[in-house]
Amino acid sequence: MSNHALAEAYRRFWQGRSSAGAVRTDDQAIREISDDLDDLRTHPRLRKKRTEKLAEIEQRISASSLSAEQKALLMEAFRSAL
Repeated sequence: MSNHALAEAYRRFWQGRSSAGAVRTDDQAIREISDDLDDLRTHPRLRKKRTEKLAEIEQRISASSLSAEQKALLMEAFRSAL
């Protein structure tokens, strides 16, 4: 994997999301991951707890077409951001 493996995996995972397309570094990916867990793109009344959001995202990562290496990298990043 490249120097920006996390950023690449994050962009591939969230292909349809415009903010993900702007992620170029692993640091940016980590910030976006934290925002994902905080559910910042959701209306405040509909936001979920970080643990609930992590469980949902882990299911999505498992079901995605990413390589096993990218899946493991993303899951580890999300878990460590919790």
